[in-house]
Amino acid sequence: MTDIAYENEYFDQNHFIKDFKEFVGIRPKDFLGNENMALSTLFYK
Repeated sequence: MTDIAYENEYFDQNHFIKDFKEFVGIRPKDFLGNENMALSTLFYK
């Protein structure tokens, strides 16, 4: 998650996670690990 945060111009991982959770409704780790999230499989498998 740290690399993704920095690539998207976040200064720290916690800020990225907070914004992600506010927008998507779940933490990035849960999003990537959920087989029902079709977009996550497009980018991270």
